[in-house]
Amino acid sequence: QLIVEPKGSTYHDPRTGAQVDSGTLVDIHSPRLSVSTQTQAEQGYGPLAAGSVNGSFRELALWTIDDNDKDEFASLNLRREPFADRPNAPNRFSSYKYGDPYTPLPRAYKGDPIVIRTINVSPTIDTLHFQGSRFPLEPRYVDGSLKPEGNLLDTIHYGVSEKYTLIVNAEGQGSASARPGDYLYFNGLDRRLTSGAWGLIRVMAGKPATTSPDFVQPLPDNPVPSLTTALPKKTGGNPPALLSPGNPCPTGAPARSFNVSAVDLPLGNGLAKAAYVPTAIAADAKAGTVKPEPLVLHAAKGECVTVNFTNDRTPLPLTPTLPMAGFAVSKLDRTPDSSGVNVGFTKQQYVTPGNSRTYVYYVDSDKIGTASIADFSTSGSMKKGLYGALVVAPAGAQFTDPVTGVAKDVGSQVDVQVPGGQPYRDFTVLLADNDARMGQDFMPYPTNASKGLSGINYRFAPVGDGANSFSWYTTGDIPTPVLRAYAGDPVQVHAIVAPGSEQAHVFNMGGQSWMQDPNLRNSNSVTAQGFGPWETIEAHLLGGAGGETNQTGDFFYGDLRRPFTQIGVWGWLRSLPSAAGASCTTIRPLPGRSCG
Repeated sequence: QLIVEPKGSTYHDPRTGAQVDSGTLVDIHSPRLSVSTQTQAEQGYGPLAAGSVNGSFRELALWTIDDNDKDEFASLNLRREPFADRPNAPNRFSSYKYGDPYTPLPRAYKGDPIVIRTINVSPTIDTLHFQGSRFPLEPRYVDGSLKPEGNLLDTIHYGVSEKYTLIVNAEGQGSASARPGDYLYFNGLDRRLTSGAWGLIRVMAGKPATTSPDFVQPLPDNPVPSLTTALPKKTGGNPPALLSPGNPCPTGAPARSFNVSAVDLPLGNGLAKAAYVPTAIAADAKAGTVKPEPLVLHAAKGECVTVNFTNDRTPLPLTPTLPMAGFAVSKLDRTPDSSGVNVGFTKQQYVTPGNSRTYVYYVDSDKIGTASIADFSTSGSMKKGLYGALVVAPAGAQFTDPVTGVAKDVGSQVDVQVPGGQPYRDFTVLLADNDARMGQDFMPYPTNASKGLSGINYRFAPVGDGANSFSWYTTGDIPTPVLRAYAGDPVQVHAIVAPGSEQAHVFNMGGQSWMQDPNLRNSNSVTAQGFGPWETIEAHLLGGAGGETNQTGDFFYGDLRRPFTQIGVWGWLRSLPSAAGASCTTIRPLPGRSCG
């Protein structure tokens, strides 16, 4: 890569401070300039991105490289840490067990901005995911206080030679990675991750000894760390026991809590062989009398969220301390002790069967949208169904069941009432696949996706390829989610490609459109949007249900990659007739609106 830095910059070795003119890990010393208006910030007036980085920063030039035609090798800057070399699944990311990875490891002190200049060198559409870090895709678009105004993301998808500049750990973003600790990043395609395309970002509270491999020179714009830090060392054993989950929440933050269990499921639950479920239904889910959907939690900006988590999976006969289970939520602010991943020198995050622990998060922004939930403790657990989402609403929001009207903050379909704002229907759909063959770049080229390996919310509705494939008159009722609203109801659809998936997909809602970034001025209006594993889409439908002309009827939604549509990765948005004074049908009206 040839990287153009802000005017007046000099480039330095992070460890020695010596000036350099090349390297993948470099400190960029840039002058801090006065930027006082949105226009100056958005026109690139001097700083890299005035709302996020004004002055010096740490920089990683990162190549995601997949150059083996049988998908056996994936790397970051030609370095890899394959799972096969770290066979202890709960601790494969742990530096206590195996030491730091060979892959690029940016080091920073608290408050140091980190800029990732990334390019994809791959025959496939890959994703790059940062667990615990987040960034705006358009950091130069700022609000009146010169803070980034777009959605906060933690994942991008990109194809061969596509490049992005991503800013993490920066001012104005409130990222959890601003807290000292170790943070995981990786290629989001599960086979790429497994073959070794992952690494760490290390944020330190103080300066280690100059002889330590973690020592870096302070950036000139940031205060010299007043603390000294002696980082732990590899022990070859498990991470130390956790004493407390930490508390990132400010005093007086409204509290919300969830009781969640990880369970194994009997046959007959679609794609899922395991799931996160509310603890109240764990026994029924294990018995097969309840068929759960992926866990979807709802919280509002400003809330302190506590998850009381229980590993209720069936112990292995010969190793009753396995399978372990954890609960890792992306994007939300938390201390490293609630990261949910045994990564770097993080303390024990997982629990053995029959045991419980607590995780604590702070919802510091309503630009988070959808945050992924996943289990990193056991090989294949995400593919089995241990994934979900946490959806963030504006401050003070209340969540209710669309059918009964009772309070409900768990589930893929809720109604949301916002103080002083417009109520809306809220739907969450999780597309999952376990089909690594589609799109492979070696013969024979597969043309059909494998039935039973892909779906939406654990369900699939195979239809074939006929002209009437998606008609109710052909299919009858379908097992995939039907999203119901009255014509014109405000609707938000949160779509995510589930952790553990292997493919990029194209999400479409026929007859509906949305702004690509609902928080960004003049964002593109789209009817289809690409995304990959771990990535989310926030579709706030223009005009509400039925589009800008409030049409009634059933509208297709799902994956536009035809092989996946054929095997069932689709559903309906049902826009119901609305008439003032008419009686309601299957769902209650939103406050202040009519139904029919």
